[in-house]
Amino acid sequence: MKNNHQVYRTGFAGQAFEISCNNDDAYAIVEFLFLDFPGTRKAVTTIQYDIISSGSKPMLSLWQGDKRLYFGELRYQLAYILMNEVIFHCINTNDSHHALHAGCVSKGDRCVILPGQSGNGKSTLTSWLVMHGFQYLTDELVFLKNDGSILPLTRPISLKVGASHPSWLLADENGGIIISNSGSILYFALCENIIPNTPRCSRHG
Repeated sequence: MKNNHQVYRTGFAGQAFEISCNNDDAYAIVEFLFLDFPGTRKAVTTIQYDIISSGSKPMLSLWQGDKRLYFGELRYQLAYILMNEVIFHCINTNDSHHALHAGCVSKGDRCVILPGQSGNGKSTLTSWLVMHGFQYLTDELVFLKNDGSILPLTRPISLKVGASHPSWLLADENGGIIISNSGSILYFALCENIIPNTPRCSRHG
C-alpha cells in the first residue's frame, strides 16, 4: 500500500473536522464516509482524528489525540465509530437548531422526515423510498430550523445487524459498500442527485 499522507477536511453545522490519513487506503475510507458533507467555513473549533492503515491485510487504528478509539481489521467498525464521533460533536456543539434523530427524503422542494429510535428501520425505509423516486438526504440526523427549512447530515446509509437487507438494496453496483458481520454502510450512485439546497420541510407522519 502506497504511503501517501493526506488530511481530509470537512464540516457540518458549524463544526469542522480534520482527519489525518497515513496512506491511500485510510483516505479512501474517509472520503467514502464524508463525500457529501458540505464542509464549513465558520467553526469555533476543529476536531482532529488520525487513521493509520498498515500491513498487507491492513490493520486499522483510529485515534483522537492520544486516545485510541479503534484497532482491528474491520473497515465497517472503524467507519461506524468515526461517523458516530462526528455526529456527537455536531449535536454537542449545536445551539441554533432542533436536532432530530431521523431519516429524511425529498421530492421537489418538499421533504419527509422519518423520526425513530435506533433499530426501528429508519435506514431501511429511507432506502426503499430512494429506490422509489425520492431523493436521499439522510438516514440519521436532521437539524430543523425555525423557518421550517432543514439541514440534513448526508452520509452513506448505515444498516445494522438485524436490519433487512433486501436484494434491491445491495444490487446497485455503481454505488459503494462497506460490509461486515456487524452491519453495512452503503453509498448509492443515486445520491449524486441530492438537492444541494435545503428544502422546505413538510411535516408528515
